[in-house]
Amino acid sequence: MEVKDRVKAVLFDLDETLLKLPVNYEELREKLRHCASRLNLKFEFRRILEDIDAASRIAGDDFRRECYEIVESYELEAAMKPIPEQDAAYVLEKLKEGGLRIGVVSRNSRRCILASLEKLGLTKHVDVIIGREDTQRTKPNTEPIIYSLKLLGVGADEAVYVGDHPYDLAAASAAGVTFIAVGDKIRGYGSRVRSLREIISLISI
Repeated sequence: MEVKDRVKAVLFDLDETLLKLPVNYEELREKLRHCASRLNLKFEFRRILEDIDAASRIAGDDFRRECYEIVESYELEAAMKPIPEQDAAYVLEKLKEGGLRIGVVSRNSRRCILASLEKLGLTKHVDVIIGREDTQRTKPNTEPIIYSLKLLGVGADEAVYVGDHPYDLAAASAAGVTFIAVGDKIRGYGSRVRSLREIISLISI
């Protein structure tokens, strides 16, 4: 990736990008399966949010609300003990010092995002937070990214999105935002870094 002098904002995914949320996903999935079984529905909830929405089309809004309350309870528990990714605070601070605006765009709930960032003292670096309830559709749909750009007052060609998951890549690419992959989940993609600190050298600040 070439240095981008026009970058005005950097968007980040949350979990596995800025920090790790120690959610007990197997226990969470088991609770969701139990809720579904009460209505004679069989869903594995491997893709948790997608399966909740699919089951809700059969079971209705009350079921959907119950499931999302369960999910958020696990998220909030994990948000009390987040594990920061190496150099996350340093990178956010440097980007802000360089005059860039910062957004966090995540499939987690807004309360979870806020709680985990506050726990690590990162909230002061963030201008905009977009959780799953802030738009009608979540990543890999473009809505959360486009909404964050609107709130930040920047165009798609003036932003980059940093994430670890194929959903992040799909959403950013469809929105016309340059994507930087962190970690090893996305292979064969040109703009990839192994640590957050490398992002600073990719952006002209």
